[in-house]
Amino acid sequence: MTKEKIWVLIIEDEVTSRGILASLLKRKGFEVICADNGKHATDILKYCTPDFILLDLIMPKMHGQAFLSNLRETDKDTPVIIMSAIDNQPALVATLESLGIQGWMPKPVDPELAAQKIKEAVEVKRKNADTKA
Repeated sequence: MTKEKIWVLIIEDEVTSRGILASLLKRKGFEVICADNGKHATDILKYCTPDFILLDLIMPKMHGQAFLSNLRETDKDTPVIIMSAIDNQPALVATLESLGIQGWMPKPVDPELAAQKIKEAVEVKRKNADTKA
């Protein structure tokens, strides 16, 4: 039995952070797609469906929260974790949780923790999909 690849969409406007995180996740066996803002990510989603999304909040062109709101109008199932340098603010976290995030990771993102959370979330998503089928 072969293991299915896990596709991760990283939405991060900072070039260096995006590149480092993508490289580290690729080394851990993930397939990675990158977007530099929410608008670019929205365009990517017209052509592919990632298994997981790592989403920055503060970005040009489309804020992470606006992207997440738009995503949830058509996709309730793709796991999303917010990565942000913003302190974990209870009101903001509550709003984002109401939009169906799976968690919050401070920047710089710990690649070990990210890989663990991605695998766990995708496993749950795939089990849920199997029970619906």
